Amino acid sequence: FALHGVSAYGWVSLNLICIVFEMTYGKQLISKVTFTEPVWGSVLYTNSMALLPMLLVSFESGELHQLNDAKVGVDTVVLLLVSCAVGTGISWTGWNCRSKITATAYTLLGVT
Repeated sequence: FALHGVSAYGWVSLNLICIVFEMTYGKQLISKVTFTEPVWGSVLYTNSMALLPMLLVSFESGELHQLNDAKVGVDTVVLLLVSCAVGTGISWTGWNCRSKITATAYTLLGVT
């Protein structure tokens, strides 16, 4: 690990600023929306909001063009479904924890 003066802390500082912004703004944004199921509503809402940006990123990076070459079998579909279930579980756990503690405490919990 080599330090290059003050510039070595640039990415760390940017990461800290982004995390603080995301945690506080995310909780404020989601608190204005009323769901019948608070945790599941937040999970499905944020995951569906992420679909379009992720589709644009995959298009810009060229991943959509690689779909034609992909070999899809039963094992691939099973792994995709397991990945989706695990990702949804992680999201649910995060939103459940976020609903029980403050944004500051959640940020500290996520960093440690």
